[in-house]
Amino acid sequence: MLEQTIHLIEKQAAVALYFKGARCSVCEVLEPKIKELIAADFPKFIFHSFLQNEETAPLAAHFSVFNAPTLLLFLEGKEILRSGKNTSISQLGAQLARPYEICFG
Repeated sequence: MLEQTIHLIEKQAAVALYFKGARCSVCEVLEPKIKELIAADFPKFIFHSFLQNEETAPLAAHFSVFNAPTLLLFLEGKEILRSGKNTSISQLGAQLARPYEICFG
């Protein structure tokens, strides 16, 4: 899983990784809102969601993800944004607009 995700980030121009917990109500509320924002305003992003467990632990460790939820956004292989449980959807959109426009404008 780690190798495939690293390969995806290297090969795709825009990747969003969302790490969520099993019994995390914030995770469940945020995920569809983030997906909707990305689909509507930033369609070039490929969105992947990961449930934090033993199988995904090496992936979370590689990206220094220790809390749920955590959203990581990559453009051209570089992490451009990291957001946690206090994510504001409107602020997320504003933070993404400029780098996305520079990359795909």
